[in-house]
Amino acid sequence: MGYHHNKNWKSLVSRSYNTIKIGRDQVKVTVKLFATLRRGRDKIVEVDIGKDEPAMVIINKLGIRPEEVAILLRNGINIKFEENLNENDVIAIFPPIGGG
Repeated sequence: MGYHHNKNWKSLVSRSYNTIKIGRDQVKVTVKLFATLRRGRDKIVEVDIGKDEPAMVIINKLGIRPEEVAILLRNGINIKFEENLNENDVIAIFPPIGGG
């Protein structure tokens, strides 16, 4: 049975805690979303991504535009979109914050 890509990934999302399948040889990471990035998404999502995939894969699959990301942390350390993720990483994504 071959891999089937589901273009409507939101159909895989439940209201509480989710797993979104992305690739074949997969590693599991936990994604925590903050502030406006939570709109229409859960606060915490488990994501299975392909081994050696960069963080940008998660950004794309969650429907987040790169310009919506101000801070991207892996296990509490700032990373770039192109850095690969590892099994059991915890990714925190923060949008730009405005004030007045």
